[in-house]
Amino acid sequence: MTNFTRLGGELDKVDHPIIRGNYKPDLVIHEPGDEDRNLCVVEVKPITGNATGFKKDIATLTAFVTQYSYHAGILLVFGDLDSGESVIRRKINCDVGVLRQKNIFVLWAKTAQGGVIELV
Repeated sequence: MTNFTRLGGELDKVDHPIIRGNYKPDLVIHEPGDEDRNLCVVEVKPITGNATGFKKDIATLTAFVTQYSYHAGILLVFGDLDSGESVIRRKINCDVGVLRQKNIFVLWAKTAQGGVIELV
């Protein structure tokens, strides 16, 4: 039987046999049952979200990438503010370059039509 990579949303990892912690990432792209095929974990946040939520999402992405063999983590921030990039950096409260070295990428979608900007 051939397995396929799947996109799953809001997967509760509380009783997972390998992943320890109270994690519920927004999106997971992986091949179920094959820990060697964990592609990406994604957290989605509005730019108006609170700093506590941003920090929780960064912690989730970091755990999945550094402890549970996911190839990459993405924090996708959406919404437009004049000082959007500085707002995102303040709410993340860590060096985006250090995250990038861990294969965690912060992307900002200012508008639905405007494309996505990677914070570096």
